[in-house]
Amino acid sequence: MTVLRRVVWVLGVVAALAVVGTSAAALVLDDDAEQPRLTLRGSGVSATLPAAHWRIAPPDTGIVYRDADGRRLVGLTGPAVYREGACVSDRTLSRAFAGFVPRSGRPLRTVARAWAEAATLDVTTGRPTGPVRLRVSEDRVDADVGVPPGPCNPARQHLTVVAAGDQALVLLRDVGVAGALPQEAAEEIVDSVR
Repeated sequence: MTVLRRVVWVLGVVAALAVVGTSAAALVLDDDAEQPRLTLRGSGVSATLPAAHWRIAPPDTGIVYRDADGRRLVGLTGPAVYREGACVSDRTLSRAFAGFVPRSGRPLRTVARAWAEAATLDVTTGRPTGPVRLRVSEDRVDADVGVPPGPCNPARQHLTVVAAGDQALVLLRDVGVAGALPQEAAEEIVDSVR
């Protein structure tokens, strides 16, 4: 019986080490901040996120915005989602998401406008919930966008689109609600794009 317990104990330790080893592939310890970090990867680009409350979805998982007729407006795959399940009535909603999209030769402003217009579109009326005003700098576009009414929707969201070679990082986050991604954390993510 003692040998069996030792074998079970050794197998338990091996299983725990396998889980820790597998998790270490996506979890990185930042020497400066001593906080766990996740790495969001695109095609030859990456961004670093604080591990707390973030989850990187599998590459075959996506976020897609559609118009009233169901046509795809914009989308991305393998996103990082922040505080997923923030809404009791719709557990798929999160307080923020980030992901890389191909620019396909399009100017950054064009990519950002497509995302901003999609985010503000009220599919029940087919109209935007408000005007889209982009703030453009050399390698970054920001916009505050109105959000269609809904039981868990904030009044507005903040969109940041950052150039990353032939791709762009899209970061869309709720503003002014409990559990929203703080501005400082969003800036750290944007600054980490490589």
